[in-house]
Amino acid sequence: MKAPGRNQQIDEGGYTVYRSNTNSESAWQEPTDCNDPMYIRLQSTLIPKLDKILATIPKLNKQDLTDQQTFAALISFFSNNFKYKIRKLPENGDDPVIDFMTKNREGHCELFASSLALLLRRLGIPTRYISGFVCAERHPSGSYFVARLGDAHA
Repeated sequence: MKAPGRNQQIDEGGYTVYRSNTNSESAWQEPTDCNDPMYIRLQSTLIPKLDKILATIPKLNKQDLTDQQTFAALISFFSNNFKYKIRKLPENGDDPVIDFMTKNREGHCELFASSLALLLRRLGIPTRYISGFVCAERHPSGSYFVARLGDAHA
């Protein structure tokens, strides 16, 4: 199938896809400057809570860790102490990410990604949270991928 030109359309599967020939910016915006302070910014009320969590991770108590070693220590911490599970967020008004890291230790990808981002930022490693879709199913036309709600991931 030839790619449609500007303002041409493809009718498949009960829906219409419009595609222009112009290049648009990527949906995944790469940071222009990873040293921008916004990538280590934290809400001040979270800092004591994050420090308390970080103090419980023995592998982080070494001096002079590289960013890669720090990242590996945090991944190990989550892999060994947390369980992936779809669950309701706390209804008691607690911060769901702090609740995940300190009490429940069960959660979905958003909680894992948010927790890792907060801890990395607290350690001074520029980080941002990314979410999107992991799509592996091609549409029968072969022209694009099918994005289902279950393909959402952080």
